[in-house]
Amino acid sequence: MKLHRQILPVFGFLATLGLLFSPLIEVHTSGDIPRNLIIFGTDITGDTQQLSGLIFAQDFQFYSLMALLMSWLAAIFSRKQIRVVALSFGIFIISMLPAWFMVYVEDIIKHQVNGPLEHQYLYGFIFAGIALFCGTFGIIQTQSRPPQPAAQILDQGI
Repeated sequence: MKLHRQILPVFGFLATLGLLFSPLIEVHTSGDIPRNLIIFGTDITGDTQQLSGLIFAQDFQFYSLMALLMSWLAAIFSRKQIRVVALSFGIFIISMLPAWFMVYVEDIIKHQVNGPLEHQYLYGFIFAGIALFCGTFGIIQTQSRPPQPAAQILDQGI
């Protein structure tokens, strides 16, 4: 079954919209001052008092998701070579997002809040996984092989 060449970038675009508007990190800390934070693609809700560095993290995350959306748009509306470059750039950003969520943002919170920290990244992993799948298979789908005549295929088997 051959998929239309723009269908995977469209699904990747929709997954990135999911990353923008879903709760990417939910953090619950208990200690001297219990805190509940939810970090979305576009904003942070919850108790962010005296947590420095989160606004920069939020801005960086937002701009990287905007760059990812632009790469999907380029992949949807461009020709073969530009599509491969745009999808490769998008895969690079997608592969960096989970590390960004888990390492950088969690470290900011860990070093500034006392007490045990519970977190979950379910929505971020789901949408990033869908986008990674769409980008990877979008590149594979773009790399089409030239058709071989049936006689050449039969000759190769001998």
